[in-house]
Amino acid sequence: LQVDGTIDGVGIGIAGASAVYANDWLHGIIRDVLPSCHIAAASDNEIALVGALGKRHGILILAGTGSGVFGVNAAGDSAQVGGWGYLLGDEGSGYWMGLQALKNVADAFDRAEESPFTEVIAETLGVTSPRHLIESVYLSEQPIPTIANLAPIVLQLADEGMSEAQTITSQASAALVAQAQTAMTRLQMNDPQIAFAGSIVTHDNPVSRGVCAALGLSERPQALYRPVIGAALLAKLTLANSEAS
Repeated sequence: LQVDGTIDGVGIGIAGASAVYANDWLHGIIRDVLPSCHIAAASDNEIALVGALGKRHGILILAGTGSGVFGVNAAGDSAQVGGWGYLLGDEGSGYWMGLQALKNVADAFDRAEESPFTEVIAETLGVTSPRHLIESVYLSEQPIPTIANLAPIVLQLADEGMSEAQTITSQASAALVAQAQTAMTRLQMNDPQIAFAGSIVTHDNPVSRGVCAALGLSERPQALYRPVIGAALLAKLTLANSEAS
């Protein structure tokens, strides 16, 4: 944020809960370079929300490799729901959908049954025998992306009418909607403006359509600006508030 060629404010967004723990460190780094500059340190979700809506007020539903919901009400109170990472949560994310697909395959192997869905998932991973599934996942150099990369296939198969895939995408939509509703309840927001972020919800697919339908959205929300612009906007907004007070 520059005024008359002078840098008056800096907005920074970093991943997840790290924003809380890194706040002092971030301020120290910026102060060494710009000692009199206003600093707005936030999470990546917050700058995505501000960028998408052009203001620090609303609900952001994020679903990419991971997932979570972030909201800010008119009083400036914020709430993060979900976003616990792949071991503790991330329901409705690309990783989560890929994991459900793999569990479906493992269950089918246990029952010595096959279906078009399990065949496609197994073929995608190059799995030719039941126990090869363990090797393809656990010995992968990047297991998280390997699993998350199955999400586009699940979405496609759901659109093609495969029941197993439709079950996964319906559960994903329901999980994201539940997180959004929890955030709204905590923040006492009855009809907030909603923003989408992440590859799962920003594209047309069964999950994004399911979330829109459940929340009464006539179309997918389109972001006004990218998160990096949201960081600059956050600096501008918080600087204006600090000067007003």
